[in-house]
Amino acid sequence: MINKNTRGSEWHKWDLHIHTPFTGKNDQFEGANKEEKWEKYLNKIEKNTDTVVLGITDYFSIENYLYMVEQQKNGRIPNVYLIPNVELRILPVTRTETPINIHVLFDPNLSTDIIRRDFFNQLEFEFSGSKYQCNRDSLIQLGKAINTNSVSDEEAYKTGLNQFNITFSDLRSVLKAKSLEGHYIVGVANSSDDGNSGIQDSSLSATRKEIYRLSDFIFSANTKDIKFFLGNGVLSKDDLIKDYGSIKPCIRGCDAHELNKMFCFEDKRYTWIKALPTFNGLKQILYEPEDRVYISEEKPEDKSDYQIIDSIIFNNSEMNHQEIMFNQNLNTIIGGRSSGKSILLGCLASTIDPKIEPKDNEEFKKYNKHIKELNEGVSIKWRDNTDEYRKIIYYSQSAISEKVREDEYGISGISELVEEIVKKEPDKFELLKNYDNFVTVNKSEINTKINEFCQYKSQIEEINSQIDSIGNKTGIEAEILKIQKEIEIIKKSLSVYLTPEEDEIYCEYKDQLEKHSVNKEIFISDSTQLKLLKDFPLFAPIDSALSKFSNDSYKKIQEFYLKLQNDANKQWDQFITSEIQERENCIEAENASIKYITDTEIFVRGERLQEDNTIIKSKTLKLQEENIKKNNIVKLEEERKKLITAKDECSKDIWSKFLKFKQKSDELSKKLLTERDEVKIQAISTYIFKDFFDKALSLLNRRNPEIKKYDNYDDFNTSDLEKAMKDFFDGIISDKYALVKTNFQQALIDLFSNNYYKISYDVNYDGDKFSKMSEGKKAFIALRLLLDFDDSLCPIIIDQPEDDLDNRAIYDQLVTYLRKQKKHRQIILATHNPNVVVGADAELVIVANQNGDSSPNQAGVKFEYYANAIEDSFVDESCTTTLLSKGIREHICEILEGGNIAFEIREKKYGYK
Repeated sequence: MINKNTRGSEWHKWDLHIHTPFTGKNDQFEGANKEEKWEKYLNKIEKNTDTVVLGITDYFSIENYLYMVEQQKNGRIPNVYLIPNVELRILPVTRTETPINIHVLFDPNLSTDIIRRDFFNQLEFEFSGSKYQCNRDSLIQLGKAINTNSVSDEEAYKTGLNQFNITFSDLRSVLKAKSLEGHYIVGVANSSDDGNSGIQDSSLSATRKEIYRLSDFIFSANTKDIKFFLGNGVLSKDDLIKDYGSIKPCIRGCDAHELNKMFCFEDKRYTWIKALPTFNGLKQILYEPEDRVYISEEKPEDKSDYQIIDSIIFNNSEMNHQEIMFNQNLNTIIGGRSSGKSILLGCLASTIDPKIEPKDNEEFKKYNKHIKELNEGVSIKWRDNTDEYRKIIYYSQSAISEKVREDEYGISGISELVEEIVKKEPDKFELLKNYDNFVTVNKSEINTKINEFCQYKSQIEEINSQIDSIGNKTGIEAEILKIQKEIEIIKKSLSVYLTPEEDEIYCEYKDQLEKHSVNKEIFISDSTQLKLLKDFPLFAPIDSALSKFSNDSYKKIQEFYLKLQNDANKQWDQFITSEIQERENCIEAENASIKYITDTEIFVRGERLQEDNTIIKSKTLKLQEENIKKNNIVKLEEERKKLITAKDECSKDIWSKFLKFKQKSDELSKKLLTERDEVKIQAISTYIFKDFFDKALSLLNRRNPEIKKYDNYDDFNTSDLEKAMKDFFDGIISDKYALVKTNFQQALIDLFSNNYYKISYDVNYDGDKFSKMSEGKKAFIALRLLLDFDDSLCPIIIDQPEDDLDNRAIYDQLVTYLRKQKKHRQIILATHNPNVVVGADAELVIVANQNGDSSPNQAGVKFEYYANAIEDSFVDESCTTTLLSKGIREHICEILEGGNIAFEIREKKYGYK
């Protein structure tokens, strides 16, 4: 099979302004003679293998270009595409009194005769009343007319060439020739010396603009010029088109007039053009001035080799032997129905990753089996020369829409995808993991606090029970006052009595007497115990332990041990004796204090009064009992107060921790915000009130009107429902709300140890919420989510994405998006929409065809593919096979409905006519 497949539009260095030996002006090329000059020149080009297109430039002539074409026919410079570049000088002059340099680049396929007849012979220069044309004979005549001295034809030619100028209006008129239409492009220099910007006379500003309007591109590497003429500078694109006719790309050439300056730039910034090395390829920079040409040292859009699928090779009965090479950017596959588009994608995806099912649907089992059979003769090569498994993203036909059709609103269908995306970011994954850990820990802590609360509550209830069993505190206090009054009355009726002051002293004596008596008993007890310790053996006998020693050792150790024992016993006896004496002294002191108290008159009278009055004794005993009760109640109340405080703090902790579910959920939702360009993923903390209120209403007695009103909780707003949660909590812990079918502790756990705040996600695109989008736009957003948030930059393979999208989404959004994404990753997709192919400026178009009577393939192979760039355009009526009978442009217009319109839109969008 004849394989004419290419990789389509690729970045290459182009130099569209390079002179040759014998150029009309300033020829500094080395060589002793004509042959040597040309030989050195051609050798220089052949050694420079990375520049694929040369604009062979000369002043008012293409003769040197034609000489080089002949050299190519003879086998020289075989891998370089040559374009004739005619450099002209037009009036008016610049501020340096120099005519403006303007260039006309002709289509090499245009007949030389037409160029000579309809271009050069139509350019005229008037001198001394005679008109001279722009051809060699006429220029020689002009030179001789100017230089009346006898000169050679060559000298006369140079003189005529140097003096030959044309006006801008004349050039514009000549270029309107029908025969030239579509076969030339015009570039103007923009320097202040010999470029259009050198026109400074304000009266010529309109002329300067008209020259720009005539020009298709600008010869300039100045960054400001590049921005300006792309409409990214002081003028917008619309204003630039209005004033200058079109958006214009900037290119540069070495403008070499000598060997050493060929392909050389001091700043090493070269002109890179992404196109086939053809004149049609060059014209692409006019349609895509921002994306098809770039001035830099390094190749633009350079991608990692391991992330680029290089080619697929078929070797089976249905395809015979075919190799399809892929472009590193956007690859589109077109073809009629059942032409093999999906088969190509299916084989490609499932060969790279055998786990992939080309069509993820039960009804396509037979199709998937067929693909796997074909794969036995399929091999894949990556650009790093490996055939191993690599990650790809693959979506079969309608697979993207399935991502958003899992429920009637489309929300749940995309939620899983969104969560996966959020979790791909390490910091956000860590946030979610920490949040899950917090929920687990917080639930446990709430359970612990509820347990503590219930323990405090139980202890308080037990204390209340104890207080109730002791008696009423108020009643006890009243009883104490009553007894005290009765004792006072009795005391006043006795002959022996104590004044209130004396009674106070007496009571103090009683207290002191009790203390001294207690101390005395302690000292007596200690003294008794010390006396028992006096004879306590300090050392155990060691005879048995010494029995195995020799006699000398036995005696030596025994003597030392006995001496040590004797010394210790003496010290022990002295210490115990001293301690006993100290206790005896203390006993004597306590006896003296006791005697002092019992001998006082007030104490004696008080004792006699007590002994003589049995009623007072009885009352006093009763008073003591009541005081004990009171003191016990006071102690219990103090303990209860502490427990109530602890219980209240515990309930605050429970509620505080319960609120932390909302707080942490709100905090998390703010931190999970994720944005890529116009796509925003926003996390939302959602209150799942249904879970809480269904549970609460099942646990509480709904006969209570305060509870029953929440039967229709759907009628309340979120703020009221959150307040109701607090009301339920307070009502339960205070026993205000009665429970049914559960115990107190379990009710608290069931209601308040659970997290009712969940993280959900909303996708916002360019101000539109996901739920409000059309089905087509939802699918487009799903695609954007899949690509924007996938940092692997692996190839993506999609089968007819427009089936999931509406037309507006395709052109306004998908096309723009594909143009942006293809700069960063390889995209391979099948489509039947011309806007996807042409509007997105696909670098490679693969045309699929199934063999048939009206659409034959080479050798009758069932499926055949032809791959090339959009700018590939031709018609070969002699060809008998479908794919090779025409170029990619013609296939697009024939296969894709609206293909012609898509090309017209593309070619006119920046003002190019």
